[in-house]
Amino acid sequence: FYSLSNLPGTENGLTQSVEPSETGGVPTDFGVDGGLVDGSIGRSLSYKEWNLALYGVQTTMDADLGGGWSLDLGHSFQQAREHYPNRLDIRSTEVDFSDLPLQIASDRASLGPFSGTLPGALLPASVGVTFFQRGGRFDDQSEQTVYANVRKQVEFGNGDKLEFKAGTYLRFIDQGSDNVATRWSVLAGQSVSFGDFMSDSPAMVRDGIYFGSLSDFDRAHGLLDANPGKFGPAQVFYQRGVDVAADFTADVTIQAYYGMATWRHGPFTVIGGGRFETAKTSFERLGEDAGMGLQRFEGSSSHFLPSIHLRYDITPELVARASWSNTTARPDPENVYANESRDDVARTITRPNPGLEPLTSENFDASLDWYFGPLSYLSVGAFKKNIDNYPLVTQSNVTIDGELY
Repeated sequence: FYSLSNLPGTENGLTQSVEPSETGGVPTDFGVDGGLVDGSIGRSLSYKEWNLALYGVQTTMDADLGGGWSLDLGHSFQQAREHYPNRLDIRSTEVDFSDLPLQIASDRASLGPFSGTLPGALLPASVGVTFFQRGGRFDDQSEQTVYANVRKQVEFGNGDKLEFKAGTYLRFIDQGSDNVATRWSVLAGQSVSFGDFMSDSPAMVRDGIYFGSLSDFDRAHGLLDANPGKFGPAQVFYQRGVDVAADFTADVTIQAYYGMATWRHGPFTVIGGGRFETAKTSFERLGEDAGMGLQRFEGSSSHFLPSIHLRYDITPELVARASWSNTTARPDPENVYANESRDDVARTITRPNPGLEPLTSENFDASLDWYFGPLSYLSVGAFKKNIDNYPLVTQSNVTIDGELY
């Protein structure tokens, strides 16, 4: 085993957002001493348990075939696991407030100071709950590689050395995401506030400034378990629920053939070669609309990637290097084929791009390295990269049913 790790943990967080009111779409202007402000406050509480693990195994075999020929075979396997078996997310409504003092600091603004108790709008019991989510998420990825290389070494009478190497490898990459979650909203006629998910500790006020409240996960879980009649199914994003729509499996198969030659002549070393690589991807997910069932998508790409590397030992301590190479990187299948994700609370929509192509790069590198000690060296280098199909995340606004996303 070359890597074996397992990291369990938990996370409990409370986020709060205070939005000052705007006049004509422009934030209210305050002086250096602050002033009274109108606005709204909202809260969200999240708790999750996680278990992260990475493990793998690698096996190699080398054989000397005689006459300068050698063979090496290998197999490697690794798996990464990211599991969140227990998760709870609670979101609140927004509560309006007016005429609350706002204190301006050099780099931030804070509500306050307050004398005595907090204003009613800031008390957790004044903030209603819209929905909560309970469930888990299980993400897994494994990678398996099988390779074979054959080498031939030739030595000449003048001390020159020539080595040929050719080989192939086959790589299998499996990814999957399994979401098991249920979304619920507060039923009509019921009253549930964010204060029901807070501890008995008072809101945090220091030097008269409001900092927030303390969350209590055990109390939140107990409330949900003891009052199932207050909550009902919530169709928040998709008719089936966003978590089911986020499930997917992806398989990538990469096959490559490569050859290279290394020539050593005195202080000169030249390495040249190329690799031809093909990749086939299959992706399976639920359809965009309810009732469509599973949908399968397939794609493929191929590239020839030549390179040449030069080295010159000016002195035993001073080495010059230069290279020209070509590389490629495929986009994450989830960014190409996954379902659109829509959050009606945060007003965001995330869409994949089925037209994403593999990134390709032509690279030029040069460096001068000075080795002045057993563990010390000084390096000066320059590079240039010509990159095509670089993936970018773009943002735009869209109006759906009168709401801006």
